[in-house]
Amino acid sequence: MIQIKYEFIPPCDLNTVQHISHFILSVRNKGGDEFKPLSLRGMISSIDRCLRTKSYGVSIINDIKFHKSRSVLKMKLKNLKKLGKGNKLRASRPVSDHDLQKMYEAQTLGDDNPTDHIHSMWLIFTMHFEMRTGKETHNLQWGDILQVDDSSQEYNAYNTERQTKTRT
Repeated sequence: MIQIKYEFIPPCDLNTVQHISHFILSVRNKGGDEFKPLSLRGMISSIDRCLRTKSYGVSIINDIKFHKSRSVLKMKLKNLKKLGKGNKLRASRPVSDHDLQKMYEAQTLGDDNPTDHIHSMWLIFTMHFEMRTGKETHNLQWGDILQVDDSSQEYNAYNTERQTKTRT
């Protein structure tokens, strides 16, 4: 059997049932089970990235020539989610005082060095101001937290509209 490198296959052929679409429909893990949707999506992105490094000139992810492969991928991802293969929500548990004490003892939190200080600030922002993303923290300005009431009393409150999705 002759093996042809993917970067030499024209897009109209690479988009067929014999190549990308076939891969999407048939790929399984070592145990023979279906991959999770994000893993499959990541594989297609990796193939796309590999082709781009070979100057393929067409993107599996964006180009109209790969509409069929994207449709097959979309259908496959939808089916995998129906089968319960999607990412499971993990219930978080509150951080206890004991957990905090362990982090201070391990010098993960504190003011002993810049890294500890950054970790402490991140914890404060996430616990008390409900910030979830690094972007929210990075874009934070002092006026976003420091507030003044009618009697000119200063207090801290995060008063900026959230930019992230809220999970329910």
